[in-house]
Amino acid sequence: MLKASQSTDELGYDTLFAIEGKNSLLLLQYAASEGIGGKTFHHALDFIRNSRDEDMLQVVPEFKNTRIENSRPDISVYGFGEVKVIVNGREIPESEWRSHRALEMFFFLLSSRTSQTREQIAAAIWPDLSPSKSTSNFHISLYRARQALFPGLVTLHEGRYQIAPDIGIWYDVNEFVHITGRFNHSTIRLASEADLLQKAIDLYSGPFLVTFYSDWVESLRIELEGKYLKALRTLTRYYCESGDPHKAVGALEKIIVNDPFNDDLLTDIETWNIPANSRLTILHEYHRYLNRLRNKEVPGSSSTPQIGPGIRRRFSPS
Repeated sequence: MLKASQSTDELGYDTLFAIEGKNSLLLLQYAASEGIGGKTFHHALDFIRNSRDEDMLQVVPEFKNTRIENSRPDISVYGFGEVKVIVNGREIPESEWRSHRALEMFFFLLSSRTSQTREQIAAAIWPDLSPSKSTSNFHISLYRARQALFPGLVTLHEGRYQIAPDIGIWYDVNEFVHITGRFNHSTIRLASEADLLQKAIDLYSGPFLVTFYSDWVESLRIELEGKYLKALRTLTRYYCESGDPHKAVGALEKIIVNDPFNDDLLTDIETWNIPANSRLTILHEYHRYLNRLRNKEVPGSSSTPQIGPGIRRRFSPS
């Protein structure tokens, strides 16, 4: 394929592949996705797409939904709460992924700190399948992920796969981890730090990949929730000590919703350097919120939490 591409470049027959390749669309797509021959195969696929030759397109019916871009796309990815992938301002519908596993593979590679072998990817996504079956599923899902987003989405180098590093992807999880990683302590002093940490908290619109159940997803979900709760606790302390009880209560409410069994929170509040009047406001609002939560008056609370004994003791009627 590479030699053929070089020959057409030298002769100037750019449309050769478009004309002769109408019966080999999958081969052309593979060459384009692997970056073989520069833009030659991208141009051929563009020519086929723009020709509106129905006979040509019907050779591979799925090809009508394939988006071939000559420039790198702008991609935004949301893994918290409602899962969304947006390419050049257009949200990619679930139907274009064609399988849950293709989308999961994309998120697995995007969330991985290093490139992954085919075996590592298969073990994470298809742990219970035989090697031959998982290999087959791997190639099918990789093809579908490339079709859904961009032919050069995933690169292969020395037997390891990764999301192409030169594609501009904004990923809420990476942004969240980057910001929270800057706060390895539980105390902040500046309003600018509080604003930055609030930005990370706002990114967390719900659990990570809530409709996926693989072990790697569950593990990362727990890790990210821990970072979220730690960020909330740090921000709560800042608001308490800076004399802003209402914002402190707002952060406390989020902690209670995500971790209603936490008995240590009020102990922490009692040890923080909080002005007396602010402390009373915080405890009063906190008590009122717990009562609302018990009575299921809080939006999104599906069941009444079992408030821990430490919290009950502090708020028992005297």
